Formats: sequence, structure tokens, C-alpha cells
Amino acid sequence: CASGNPGNAKAAMNAAGVWVLDVGHGSCCFVLLPGGTSILVDCKKADVASEFAKRFKIKHLDAVVGTHTDLDHVGGLVGFLREFLGRGGTVERIYIDRDRPAGEDPTHVEELLEYLNFGEHAGWFGVSTPEKDRNICAAHGWRMDFILPWRSDMLIAESEKTIKPNKASAAVRLSHEEGPASLLICGDAEAKPLLSLTDAKLQASVVVAPHHGGNIHGDVLQLYERIGPKLVVASTGSGTKLWSDHVDAVGSVEGHLMCTTLVGTCGGDGARACGGHVEVKVRADDHVT
Repeated sequence: CASGNPGNAKAAMNAAGVWVLDVGHGSCCFVLLPGGTSILVDCKKADVASEFAKRFKIKHLDAVVGTHTDLDHVGGLVGFLREFLGRGGTVERIYIDRDRPAGEDPTHVEELLEYLNFGEHAGWFGVSTPEKDRNICAAHGWRMDFILPWRSDMLIAESEKTIKPNKASAAVRLSHEEGPASLLICGDAEAKPLLSLTDAKLQASVVVAPHHGGNIHGDVLQLYERIGPKLVVASTGSGTKLWSDHVDAVGSVEGHLMCTTLVGTCGGDGARACGGHVEVKVRADDHVT
């Protein structure tokens, strides 16, 4: 299409695509940047992630991020990696951290660590942690960085043996060097660490809701007032008070809220329950579709 503002057309071509997949109550996000850069953040269901990668002909992942080791975030990661690498795909680096006291790993975490260190594809990819390597990737003016967890908080929790997955959850931010556009994928980060961030790191156009739109152990309205989102995507959709808190808070800042999962009453005033994958395009000039 040759009509319209050339600047807007250029911005549209350089847009970042974000797909929040419907995996029930859980998390699985693909971020596709211009030039073919692809990132997977969390993977609850291997088959859903594999189907998406095949559909979009993704053969290389620049990064795979496990925000924390809860089953509803990484339960499908081993299965996905086996299928993806087994059919010739490649992965540059995997980011994940130990977020439980020694000896308390559940079966799915033991399986994941065993696979990453000694599995049939061990050595096919680099492995790092959010505290050691804050920049995940950069391409065509876009960059993705870890904004949580704080290394100091992790060290204290480890020394006091109080480390827990949600309290140690990573959160990532996608931003563009030439504009205000930004995306937050919050994992299961709680209100306190999120609210400790500066406005420059916290403000965002699009947010994948912390804890799926559930309990963040803090002031939901204050969080969204600080973030100022245009769109929040959740996967709770249960119609509980926790979900309603997010609906009310997002509505109060004149944002829109969408849910990938149709469960129970799912939603309320100001919420759109789409019951499927949510596709979002974010341009450098902060235009969101």
C-alpha cells in the first residue's frame, strides 16, 4: 500500500510482534522482531509452542527465557526444546535460574535441569541466568532486557533459604531506541519488586499481566498507575475478585484488558475475553494494534 504517511509505513515495517498464547492458566509468549529475531518467554505447554513455531516457520530462537520454575511457566519447556531441536531448530541461549532451596526441586524442575545439563541436546545452546546477563538480545533498534530480579534480593533469599519462585521471578522489558514503545512480560513478579523499579523501566504500552492477572500481593491500582498501559493481557479469566481487581485497575487508567482463556464468568466491564492467542503489534512510535 503506497498511500498514507511514509513515516508510519516505516514504523509499521519495524514493528515488534508479540503473541501471548492460550495455554490455560499459565504463560507462553513469543516475541518476533524485524529481521527474524525470535524469543520465547516461558512455555507451559509444549504442543502449543511447537504448533506456533511450525506455523510461523521459526527455525532459530535467539533466546529462551524461563521467568521462574513454576510448572505453569516452564512445564512444557523440555518437551518443546526436544521437538524443536530434534527437527533441526537452533537455540542461541537459554536463561533460567535456580529459585528454590537446594533439595526442594519438584520433578519437573529436576527434569528441566537434567535436560539442560546432560540431555541429548546439552551443549547445543548457552545457558545463563537473569542476574548475570541483563541484556537478552537486540535487533533493528529493539532490545530486550531483564528488569527483575535484583541480584541483591536473590543473594539475600539464597543466604536465608527463603528463596521462592514467585519472589525470584524474572520480568523482561522490550523497548525501542527511537521511541517510547515498550512491552513488559512480568512472569509472576509481585508488586513490591515491580514498584521498586524506576518509571523509566516500569512504564510500558503493553503488559503481560503479572501472575496471569491474579494475586500480586500488593496494590494492583498503584502498579497500573505507574505503568500506564494501553493494553494488558492476562490468562486468568476466572471472574474471581483477583481478576476483577485487574479489570478495575486497568479501566481506571483507561487501558484495555484482554484474556486468553475463557473460564467461568471471565471478565467484566472493561475486559475483553477473547479465548485464544492474543497477537499484538507494537511500533517504535508507541502505536499498538
